[in-house]
Amino acid sequence: MRRLATVMLLVALLSSMGIVLASEDRVEIGSETESIQLFPGRSVSFTVTLRSIEGEQDYNPSTNNPTTNPPTTTPAPTVDPPPPPSLPNIGIDSMITSLSKSSSMSMYSMLASSPQLTLRSEPPEGLDVEFETETLIVQYGVDYEVTVRVSALDSIEPGDYIVPITVRSNSWHYDTLEVPVTVLPYIDVVLNDVTVSDSLPEEGDDVVFTISATNYGEESTEEITCAIYNKDTNNRMASKQISLEANETKVFDVEWVAVEGAYNFRVFISSPENEIITTNNFFFFSLKVGPAFIPVDLGEKYFSEGLVYFESKKWQDAIDAFGLAIEEFQKEGRDNKVLTSQTYLEISEKYLEAHLLYSEGIEAMEGGNIELAKEKLHAAELIYTELGDIEKIDLCFNQIICLDDNEDDVVEQDASFLPYPWYTFTVPLLMIIVFLGYTVKPKNTRDLNGLLDELEQMYRAGQIREDVYIKEKYKIKLKMLEKYS
Repeated sequence: MRRLATVMLLVALLSSMGIVLASEDRVEIGSETESIQLFPGRSVSFTVTLRSIEGEQDYNPSTNNPTTNPPTTTPAPTVDPPPPPSLPNIGIDSMITSLSKSSSMSMYSMLASSPQLTLRSEPPEGLDVEFETETLIVQYGVDYEVTVRVSALDSIEPGDYIVPITVRSNSWHYDTLEVPVTVLPYIDVVLNDVTVSDSLPEEGDDVVFTISATNYGEESTEEITCAIYNKDTNNRMASKQISLEANETKVFDVEWVAVEGAYNFRVFISSPENEIITTNNFFFFSLKVGPAFIPVDLGEKYFSEGLVYFESKKWQDAIDAFGLAIEEFQKEGRDNKVLTSQTYLEISEKYLEAHLLYSEGIEAMEGGNIELAKEKLHAAELIYTELGDIEKIDLCFNQIICLDDNEDDVVEQDASFLPYPWYTFTVPLLMIIVFLGYTVKPKNTRDLNGLLDELEQMYRAGQIREDVYIKEKYKIKLKMLEKYS
């Protein structure tokens, strides 16, 4: 009997759940968005509508519970009387009936009063789906809206896709909405060239700008705008609407009635939605209409000329140009430009002075005036040292050393004409030098050359600064000059 009671209780519970399942007939999902178009790396949001619909079957517990026949009052035959009804059986039946009624009602009340809906999606590779909320408690017959966002990854291939969105209830009913998604390819609109019908128009002339543009893409641009702006004021001077098909190059004209003035134009072609690279959507050019009424910036003009002469080592021309630039900048009160021009002017003057001294030194050397040549070359070397021009410093030193070598050759030639044999004086002198342990000029020269080599190595290794290197090298070479003299 106990086993029978357990079975009857389980039947009652399953029966009650069947009633609940039957109470929710279906769930539905829909959307006013029929399809989606987007580009790689972009996302689109739309709304879906959910509803849980209750069935029309009524709940009738009497049809699902067992009945018990009342005991008969007719006397039993005396031959084979039936046993009297058992009281425990009546108690168990009553208990099963009571439990089935109470459990059915309680579970029906719990589940039927608050259905739960869950949203899921398994999109194709390259697409991602996010829900405003994935789970919500609803009421029967009431519409609920949920925002859905579909995103396309940068790596997705353009094409058509289907994104399924499924809603499922806690009573295992479900419905699926399939959303068509089209991933569009990016395009690149390039402004190739702009030409002008008249490079020197007068006021009132009709000027035609001929523009070439290309759509590098597999989709049409639809309608875009090509506009010409005054770059200085950002005012639109003229414009035209165009459209470019896939991989199409189009040449078109934009007309403008010239107004007197000097213009820096910026031509811009508007960017479609599916364009990433926009730096090639611009074109710049200048145009002057009418007489040259705008004054030329003379200061900048002379300064630019001075820089050209400076780089070409035409020092006198650079001095003249920088001097004129300083005068113009002073008139305009442009102190920074005055200071810059003055610096270039002073450097040019020093280079010119050093160049003239070096030239005079070479002329004196060629004329045989060794002392004057040394004086001029040494003066030039001092200026080049101040300027930090290592190449010119070395050039001056090499010329001075050559002069000293030439002097030594002259002395040796004069000694060959002495009235006595050379050993008359040389042998006793060498004996005296050896006796005293005294070394003459070559040792000092070797020591200075060694210092010069060490200094050079330290400079190349980055152990000393350039200015320190120049100063120390200058000191060593001065000592070398003193030894030679």
